[in-house]
Amino acid sequence: MLDFSKVELADAEIKSIATQGSSLVIYYDDWKEVSQKIVFQEAISYQSFSPENIALSHGCVRVKDPFIAHSCRVCEEKDNEAFKIFAFVSAWNNEEILVIVAKSAAAG
Repeated sequence: MLDFSKVELADAEIKSIATQGSSLVIYYDDWKEVSQKIVFQEAISYQSFSPENIALSHGCVRVKDPFIAHSCRVCEEKDNEAFKIFAFVSAWNNEEILVIVAKSAAAG
């Protein structure tokens, strides 16, 4: 399992977002312009604000967030405690530009 909050995302840029079954895959170029990917497993929702080609600052992880509760309610998931928020933060305005509700993250 990947500790998403420790992934080096400074100056990285998301290139694309893809779904693969119950997984959400984020393809990004790191600060050296090397292609990378992160797979969010058992993803039930995400909120995107045109994150492609925007310089990132960092990623963060949260639990017990209202977006988790809302996502679980809509998707009829009963175990809110199993899910986390994984968020990508813009380097330009420190706002979360991609927020994912999933159980875990893994390096690709």
